[in-house]
Amino acid sequence: VYKGDETSFQLSGLQWNTDYRVRVFACRRCADTLQELCGSFSPSAHFNLRRSDATLAVEVDVNRVPTGRTLSDE
Repeated sequence: VYKGDETSFQLSGLQWNTDYRVRVFACRRCADTLQELCGSFSPSAHFNLRRSDATLAVEVDVNRVPTGRTLSDE
């Protein structure tokens, strides 16, 4: 997913309620040969993005507001 000089990386485009596993490894470039020396993969890390039921209920209610009606205090 990422290869470069930065020491951190942020994943984008992840989906709610999906399980993810990630592994990383580091490489270094040798100054004299420009060859890369890479280490082994890290153990996998598990994470997910969960929405609570309350968040989903609010989103559903907002999407169900009738269109074309005016609000009144009557």
